Amino acid sequence: MKIAVFADVHSNLDALETVLDHIDRWRPDRVLCAGDIINRGPNPRACTERVVRRAMAEDWGMICGNHERYVLKYGKGNLPDHGPEFEIIRHAKWTYDQLAGQTGQAGQADRTGQAGPDSPDRMDSAGCPDSPDSPDRMDSADCPDSPDSPDSPDGLVERLEALPFQWSMTDEAGNEFRMVHASMLGDRKGIFPDDTEAALREKIAPAPKVLVVGHTHRPLIRTVDDALVVNVGAVGAPFDRDPRAAYAQMTFESGAWKAEIIRLEYDRERAIAHFYESGYLEDSGDFARLILAEFREARSLIPGWYRDYAEQVMGGDLPLKASVDRYLDDCGIDG
Repeated sequence: MKIAVFADVHSNLDALETVLDHIDRWRPDRVLCAGDIINRGPNPRACTERVVRRAMAEDWGMICGNHERYVLKYGKGNLPDHGPEFEIIRHAKWTYDQLAGQTGQAGQADRTGQAGPDSPDRMDSAGCPDSPDSPDRMDSADCPDSPDSPDSPDGLVERLEALPFQWSMTDEAGNEFRMVHASMLGDRKGIFPDDTEAALREKIAPAPKVLVVGHTHRPLIRTVDDALVVNVGAVGAPFDRDPRAAYAQMTFESGAWKAEIIRLEYDRERAIAHFYESGYLEDSGDFARLILAEFREARSLIPGWYRDYAEQVMGGDLPLKASVDRYLDDCGIDG
């Protein structure tokens, strides 16, 4: 049996198409998506449409990531629409507007409903209290107009809202194969390559035979006691300084699961151009410059900004633009 698992697309259409093409050529028995299709990138609607259509047609397993959970709060009126916090999270509002069809002729969010947030835990992308940016630890309808259709604005939002926290199956040997976004502790408590065995035990309990996750944007394959733990890495925004898209190939042979992390080159310059052409950078404000810098660098930067500047910006003591300028300069990054 062969299972392909991908996660953390983060609205990167070029990377997603490259990964899906590679998966199709591998011809797995099952495809799983471990969340965070959206946010932190310029093509949330197109990425969601592609994944949802394929998932419905081919019975993929899908779960919710912390970015889906956060962005969809805009539909319930649970996030700010003005002030310093809004300026930080405008990019998540832009993402929601794209999903909900509140876009202008050029595919940009209407200026009346602009946008904002994002990311993994461990000071890995930072943010406000419940923002996916927020640091957790320092470091089908056939009719396109139907609300049930993945092509309709309401359909995309509703499909994402309906995604569960976890997915699991029983393999041929009678063991559990489980998928969650980050860990069993929640969708922002991620699994990192340098986690101790004690930390891993806590994060996977109750331990299945196989646990596959995403969230931290750092791939790993570890065995803890009798459990195989696989972080599949990120399709759209790796944080291990390797800019190639990542996903995992899981193979069941001779009564045991084996894992391999696949890394794929794709046209990153075209992906960067989408940040500009989509209106994402223009409509999402200065915080989006940090997101683009993370993408270019293939490493986590946002947690450091939160550590050094969030309090000043939220308190009105420092403009967001000035804080981003200073932080990127501190990091030696042109931005």
